[in-house]
Amino acid sequence: MKSIDIAYKIKNRISEIESVEELVSWLNIAIEQKQSDELITEEELISCLFLEDYNKFYRILLTKKNGELRSVYIPNKTLRKILNVLKEIFTILYDNLGSAHGFIIGKSIITNAYHHTGQLLVINIDLKDFFHSISHAMIEKSLLRESYGFAKMNPDILNKIIILCTHYVDYYNQSILPQGSPVSPILSNIVCINLDYALNQFARRSGLKYTRYADDITFSGECRKMPRSFYAELESILKEEGPFSINNKKTRLQYKSGKQKVTGLVVNKKVNVDRKYIKNVRMLLHIYEKFTPLEANNIFKHNSKTNNKLHQVLRGKIEFIGMVKGKNNYVYLKMLERYVIRKDELIKLDKLQL
Repeated sequence: MKSIDIAYKIKNRISEIESVEELVSWLNIAIEQKQSDELITEEELISCLFLEDYNKFYRILLTKKNGELRSVYIPNKTLRKILNVLKEIFTILYDNLGSAHGFIIGKSIITNAYHHTGQLLVINIDLKDFFHSISHAMIEKSLLRESYGFAKMNPDILNKIIILCTHYVDYYNQSILPQGSPVSPILSNIVCINLDYALNQFARRSGLKYTRYADDITFSGECRKMPRSFYAELESILKEEGPFSINNKKTRLQYKSGKQKVTGLVVNKKVNVDRKYIKNVRMLLHIYEKFTPLEANNIFKHNSKTNNKLHQVLRGKIEFIGMVKGKNNYVYLKMLERYVIRKDELIKLDKLQL
């Protein structure tokens, strides 16, 4: 069944849902179109709806590059199953014609960076605590506002859906969109539809281009510096459409005379991989080729302080280069050739160590 038919079926049923049983049937539309036998049961949905918040998600702390800790909330197995279905439904309904490039089929860090190539000035701005700034009320307002049909849904049923997608955190004193949930990325895009429109209009008035990849917003253009009023108006829009706030520590103004990067990619002339990244992959290839498979893995684990396998990390990095530069690129093909020569040896070592 075509996605346009699924979207119609999902929208058409929204106003008819009056019970948990009917909600289960609606959720299973997305599963049936994938011809999966893992349908959601009424018992599974009820068990998640009546769980205490501390049983819905468990919190883990990840260390950021700057040493600070990030809270990530992982849903339990049953809830994850339901949230994955809601992710499918919201993805089908979401209109991705705007300035967002994160978590959208057909868009990526490459399409995001492409819009800012060859500009005199590139401004990167990070939204502080992005996912956890999105509340239950903001999600409800966004779903009711957009033309998905949720305005016709029984308010109690809509509230149940949002309860499944959010998590109460004492620190914020409210239910927030938890980073780590499979449905959070697409819901954040839906919540930010008005924000993206407002910032795109603001960029045009300022003679700039605008895109957003999750919490990374980028402006670029041919101006040499930005007036003070630029940041004041930007903060006003973020507050009105969120409230969101700027992480000033991560704000970067990058001029054409130096390296300009957007979502990790160089954009001075065209979208490209940073030379430091290429240099790092070449260093890993040298270790990969010079030492025995066991020695190479041990050196990599010691230097990177990770349990990941060298050949797996290396293949991923090489494929990333191919994704950005193109699969016919000489650098990519040469690295891939060097990798393939010893690939079987390292895979064999992995099996022996299991």
